[in-house]
Amino acid sequence: MRDLTKEQKILLDNWYKRQPEEKILGLSWSLSKDDDFTLELYDEIEKLNDTEILYQNIERYIQDKAMNEIK
Repeated sequence: MRDLTKEQKILLDNWYKRQPEEKILGLSWSLSKDDDFTLELYDEIEKLNDTEILYQNIERYIQDKAMNEIK
């Protein structure tokens, strides 16, 4: 499995910081359901390191960040 790069995580962290807490916290967050996660952001992340499971890696990363905040 190929994980997200440091640069990709920085982009995701910056996006995450701008989101309302109630939108992200919880297990139901999904990239496909989030209108604020733009195609432009996805393309930028993809250009840094495209993998077959990029979509899943992004979802897992954001969900893990949210779970760490709950703890």
